[in-house]
Amino acid sequence: MKNEFSSFDAAKILDLPMERLRQWLKLGFIKPTVPATGQGTKAVFTLDDLYGVALFKKLLDAGFTRTVAGEYVRQFLNKEKSTPERHIADYIIFKVFIEDGETKVCAIEHTKDAIDNINISTGLQRSIKPYMLSSMPKFKYMVSDAWDTLLVVNFGQIRKGIETALSGS
Repeated sequence: MKNEFSSFDAAKILDLPMERLRQWLKLGFIKPTVPATGQGTKAVFTLDDLYGVALFKKLLDAGFTRTVAGEYVRQFLNKEKSTPERHIADYIIFKVFIEDGETKVCAIEHTKDAIDNINISTGLQRSIKPYMLSSMPKFKYMVSDAWDTLLVVNFGQIRKGIETALSGS
C-alpha cells in the first residue's frame, strides 16, 4: 500500500473538493506531514494525515468549529504517532456540556474492548484512559452528569473507509 499522498490524492481518497482541502491547509486547520514550501512544491500526506483529515471532516459535519476540530485532530494525531501500539482509539467520545455559560468539550478515546464500559449517566468511565485537551480551556475532563450531548465517532470505521478507498484506487 502507498505511504505518501499528494493533496490531489488526499482529496480524491477522502471524496473532498480540492478547494476545500486547500482552504483547510491554508488556514492551518489541517497539516500534512510535509507541507508545501512554496509555489510549485507539493504537500505530502501520510496515511495518518488522511485519517486526521477524515476525522476533521467528521467533526465539522457533527457541528464542531474548524478551530476546535483542528486542535483536537492535531493533538489526537500527535498522541497516535507517539504511542508504540499505534491506533489507540477505535471510538472517540466527545462529551459536550455548558459550564458558566460556555460550551465545553471533553474527548476520550476508547478501544473496541473498552467501549462496553461506558457509563452513560456520566458519559465517561474513569478507568478508561482519558485524553484531555488540557492545553485548551474549552476542553476539560469532567466526570459528572452535567453533559448535554455525547457524540461517538467510530474512528475504526474512518480508518477502514480510507483503507477501502486506497485498495480501490
